Amino acid sequence: MLRGVTENRLSRRTALRWLGWSALTLSEFVPTSCAKTARRPNVALIVADDLGVGDLGCYGAQEILTPHLDRLASRGGRFDQFYVDAPACTPSRAGLMTGRSHLRSLLPDRGLNGAEHTIAEMLAGAGYETALFGKWHLGVEPEMQPNAQGYGEFLGHLVGAIDNYSYEFQWGEGPAYPAVMHNDQPWSGSGSYWPDVVTQRAQAFMAAHRERPFFLTVCFNLPHYPLQPGPESIPGDNASARQRYGAMVASLDHRVGELMSTLHQLNLENDTIVLFLSDHGHSAELRSGGGGSSGGLRGHKFTLWEGGIRSPLLISWPGAIPSQQIVNVPTSALDILPTIADLTKIPPAPALDGQSLVALLRDRGDFAARALHWGYKGEWAVRKGDWKLIVGETPFLIDLSRDPFEQVNRASREPKRVEQLQQLHDSWLKRLGRDPVAGQTIGN
Repeated sequence: MLRGVTENRLSRRTALRWLGWSALTLSEFVPTSCAKTARRPNVALIVADDLGVGDLGCYGAQEILTPHLDRLASRGGRFDQFYVDAPACTPSRAGLMTGRSHLRSLLPDRGLNGAEHTIAEMLAGAGYETALFGKWHLGVEPEMQPNAQGYGEFLGHLVGAIDNYSYEFQWGEGPAYPAVMHNDQPWSGSGSYWPDVVTQRAQAFMAAHRERPFFLTVCFNLPHYPLQPGPESIPGDNASARQRYGAMVASLDHRVGELMSTLHQLNLENDTIVLFLSDHGHSAELRSGGGGSSGGLRGHKFTLWEGGIRSPLLISWPGAIPSQQIVNVPTSALDILPTIADLTKIPPAPALDGQSLVALLRDRGDFAARALHWGYKGEWAVRKGDWKLIVGETPFLIDLSRDPFEQVNRASREPKRVEQLQQLHDSWLKRLGRDPVAGQTIGN
């Protein structure tokens, strides 16, 4: 089976590379600057770590100032019902990078299936320069690492949380060890604030490749613990939990501002699609300090309540995507890959679970009718329209139009609706189980 998957992977990649080069027509979204040169737009994907949907000013936060992200939101589309694929780092990032449910794309207890076709592979096959700086967290085996998944350059950590000055990883009772890699080799360095290293590498990459289309992925380890804000954001000794956490969010915002300033200085703003999101909701772990916010939504990281799987999503492309948009339709991180494919006019790999958001940005298309699905650690959830069903030990049915904070279980009052959503879930599992790429059978 593994041999067959590998052969399939090679043929798909070869075909996608050829198709990518052949699709040269740009969409009506291409701004004048790109149209004059017939170049494809750059793509900058910025991912926050453990950022709550209520932690940005543009999403209602009043105690934390995020002027750079708020400005990014005003320059394009802000999505108010955007969901990630799972409430934890690895499965969420797998869905984001592949446009496919993590139940398809992950090998259990290992990482990203090498047969998957990532955003980076799709764009690299069409001639893009590609790089990832920051956190990967999709597996440590060679075929799972960024350089094997379409990235020409990687500087970052393959595992979860690192100290921002020693760059060491420590989890549980195990010893700390250096965790940063440059491509496939250990990278020795310490002392500088790690998010600054990530930012500076990203700035240098943009400058070096300003004449050719590039795909830049910046995965900040902010506001994830350890609570080590940047030197410009250190809170006072008597700061509250929210203020200490807010310093981490301010550190994130500051560095996003530096990236956007570099795009401006390089005269690349109108040539670059910028996407910003979080990998999932805020953390309630002890080490997080307890300052994150879901904006009043129930739940947090590791849960399938709204606070665990709802995330900010900002998309900007000046001159191409109209500004000041607020999209209040359920959408998914699985939609990011097909959206990038649509905007760059590069054919994506088949068997995707998401769909392009371009129709929504054009104020067209009907997204409300589709169902969104999640599965995580023995629980599952499905949403269609305003109705959401979460099943763990018992079913919990929510009418989000009347109960956005998920306080009332309507399962006993609406047994037929529970049955309908259960059937949707069962059909979804069967569809996943027939997947030709993952090469595995999917079950509950």
